[in-house]
Amino acid sequence: MRLMTRPTAVLIVDDDAGMRLTLRRIIEREGHTVFAAQDGSEALDIAAREAIDIAFIDHKMVGMTGGDTCTALHRLQPEAELYVMTAYVSPEAAEAAVAGGTAGILYKPLDIDRLLTLITDRAARRRERNAEKEGH
Repeated sequence: MRLMTRPTAVLIVDDDAGMRLTLRRIIEREGHTVFAAQDGSEALDIAAREAIDIAFIDHKMVGMTGGDTCTALHRLQPEAELYVMTAYVSPEAAEAAVAGGTAGILYKPLDIDRLLTLITDRAARRRERNAEKEGH
């Protein structure tokens, strides 16, 4: 039996509505499913009901920081790849973010090509994992 491949599920967490909308439009145009949250609390609500493949989380937000959001998301969905987006971060904060379960940091202004490559690579790894499951 062949497993169905679903679109890659991308979570965008940013308190800047313009950034959320722009990223949603770009990523959806590539054929991926996008969930958007304005803060960490909303992101956790989404992650509690939706399978997330990859997430891009703003570091500096009101309420939960990006690092705190990553840590909580990692507990909910340990298979999801989490990236912190920031215009400014100290080396210490970067180390803490990576230790908290993030796969990396994207610096603003964002390199959209890199962001889309990260999503494409994540989708390829998920397909490979599904193919291995199918083969067993």
